[in-house]
Amino acid sequence: MTSSPTRKTSAATTISPGGLDNMEIDEKLSKISLDVLKMFETTIRFLNESLDSYIHGKEAPAIDDDRVDRLERSVEKECLILVLKERPFSKDLRKVTGIFKLVEDIERLGDHAEDLSWTIARLAPYSRGVEIPSLQQEAKVAMSMVEDSYRSFAKGDDPLSLEVIKRDDVVDGLYLKALKEIPEFRDRYSLPDGFILYATLMAKYWERVADHASNIAEWVDYIETGCYKGEEIL
Repeated sequence: MTSSPTRKTSAATTISPGGLDNMEIDEKLSKISLDVLKMFETTIRFLNESLDSYIHGKEAPAIDDDRVDRLERSVEKECLILVLKERPFSKDLRKVTGIFKLVEDIERLGDHAEDLSWTIARLAPYSRGVEIPSLQQEAKVAMSMVEDSYRSFAKGDDPLSLEVIKRDDVVDGLYLKALKEIPEFRDRYSLPDGFILYATLMAKYWERVADHASNIAEWVDYIETGCYKGEEIL
């Protein structure tokens, strides 16, 4: 059976092959985007709680990563339904595809918030009063990347997404510096080997947080321009 051609009902309204006009598709995309923002906001709150706990020596927060997982499944389902049933046009398809990919990284941020909470609880007995400047700075820059990747998605701000991507190199440098300083602080304060283990895990998790924020920013760049990592895709 030959598929029906695209129908144009007016200069402003186009019917997709699946039967929805562009306003209806925009409404569905807006709902999906709101769910992505909810997922993002939940993850940012978890990460900020972990950062605050580490910087100020507070009790490790309780992280409910299941909520992030549920939102991810919901967003992925809605994206698949929109693509398979409505077959949106290139710009809308680009946004759906970008969202489908970036929610994977948001979900991983939720996982790392849980990892950080676990690590903070175990690092605390070894690190009372011990501050590693490079590790704290790494965590703060990584957190700024997450928050700015959120803003770039929410506002469709492509220049901001590119700034986030560049900042990943800063975190990588701070991560390597922290790996060098952690044993030095252990020796300076005569701390047990457990300090090295958990401080190193902390540095690694924040480095991974930055990587996922950079990945999200790359997908925002794709949504806004059709280019992914400098290559035009759609």
